[in-house]
Amino acid sequence: MIQEKVAKRGLDTSHFVKRSPWRKYPDAAISDAAASSSSLREVALDVYESLMTGSATWYRAPRATPT
Repeated sequence: MIQEKVAKRGLDTSHFVKRSPWRKYPDAAISDAAASSSSLREVALDVYESLMTGSATWYRAPRATPT
């Protein structure tokens, strides 16, 4: 919406990247995470962590211990 308004004013918008709001995860990443997890939450965390790069890789969310 903003990009359209800017373009109507004649400004260059070619540097804007159009991205989908949905992330796509490789089947292999999901399979690996499911094999080593005991809950859907752990699968989601493992898949997310397997795709992280850069400075965010140092962080690992704590897992709940079974009671």
